[in-house]
Amino acid sequence: MEATLVPSDFAAATPSSSSGRRASRRRRWALFSSLAALLLAIGVPPLVGGLSNPIEFNQKLIETLERSHGVRSDSGPLNAFARSWSTGWIALTGGGVRRPAKFDDTAGMVSFVYSWLPATATVYPTEGFYYYKLRDADGAEVWGNLRVAELDSGRLGFAYFHPGSEQLHTGVYEDGKQIGVRKVGDFTWDVTMAGKTVRFVVAHAIADAKANIRLTADETLAGPVFDESGVRLLLLFNTRLNAFYFVLDERAGVTESFETVAPGVLLGRRTAFAFYDDRELDRRLLMGVSLENIKVNNYFDGPGDQVPYWPELRPMIHLAYPHTLKGAGIDEHGVMLGIKEWARIAVSPYIRYADLSEITERVREHGGVSDASVRSVALTKEWWNSHSWLANVISDLTAEGKTLAGVPTCGMAIPTLPGPDGRPLSAELAERIAPLGLRTRAADGTAQDAGAPGTLGAQPRPSATVP
Repeated sequence: MEATLVPSDFAAATPSSSSGRRASRRRRWALFSSLAALLLAIGVPPLVGGLSNPIEFNQKLIETLERSHGVRSDSGPLNAFARSWSTGWIALTGGGVRRPAKFDDTAGMVSFVYSWLPATATVYPTEGFYYYKLRDADGAEVWGNLRVAELDSGRLGFAYFHPGSEQLHTGVYEDGKQIGVRKVGDFTWDVTMAGKTVRFVVAHAIADAKANIRLTADETLAGPVFDESGVRLLLLFNTRLNAFYFVLDERAGVTESFETVAPGVLLGRRTAFAFYDDRELDRRLLMGVSLENIKVNNYFDGPGDQVPYWPELRPMIHLAYPHTLKGAGIDEHGVMLGIKEWARIAVSPYIRYADLSEITERVREHGGVSDASVRSVALTKEWWNSHSWLANVISDLTAEGKTLAGVPTCGMAIPTLPGPDGRPLSAELAERIAPLGLRTRAADGTAQDAGAPGTLGAQPRPSATVP
């Protein structure tokens, strides 16, 4: 017997069906609204952050450079998104201080910068500086940094200045006073100031620094160097010649393009860093940095202020630069002891060139030296690093009653070293690479060292070597 739907039954069923369709539409609309809200929450803050952030952080510059140059990075894209989202969210929620401080208001300036920091601040430059640029309350440009290298000791340094002037403010905030510091892991800290917590991460320090690096028998890796310009380098120490030099780290890619300005000389189009194209060792040796950039103290002033602070460098620095034995000396990272303000010895074995002819001339003179170690040192040794300079250092150390055990001494004859095709090196080249740490014989027949190079000394703006 067939069931027949009478009009009364049909009428009774219709409201239920209509209600079901309305409920389904509501569910679809709720899902659509949720997805739209999620997309807006993900996409809008980065757009706002890019348009409204009053501070230009070096972190953003480096992440943008690596993305545009195709540099391989495990965490770079994620760091970049997290940074842009966080700064955008600060702008949307009014979390950042709206008006910059006066230049001489140090507490106000630091608070202004800190209020705009992303939730996770990734520190790329090796020395542990988190750089920034902004304009103060009077519209004047300000360059500065926060230094995280001493956070294990509960200290956050800061420095800022007007570029092109001697106006400079520096200081240190300490755990339990102006800030709270909690160590989260290796090279990772949570720092709280005025109720805001920022996680500082030194990204490069976690990587396997020694992977896929080709070294000669005379070389050891002092450490990887991430310059504030965005260029990655390797700081090498020559154990035979007791000298430092930098080579380009090309393992993940390079945030620079080069033009050949002379045989064997490559010039960075963005940074003006000059490299010797060492075909024999298949690597690029940093030879020079523009003197003009050094004077301005900008991002292209060279890697001498970005020496890694976590390895034990003191034995190498003493051998390369024996003047660091004077006075109270240095700590294990090259930081000068016995002085009021923080200062570190600048390890800067390259030419500060005013004209590229200074680079090309040295390559013409020494690029053909067959001994790879001698060639590398001859091409990079600092102009001031001479026998007369070293003689003065030795005299000062002797006056202090310091022992020179293990440190090369001067006053001996410059050893004759083979050059290209076995010819003796010129006196000029011998002076450039001397003292080599090679053993010679004194008049009494005892073995003595020929001498060693030194350094230019502490940075003129020890905590503010940023643009």
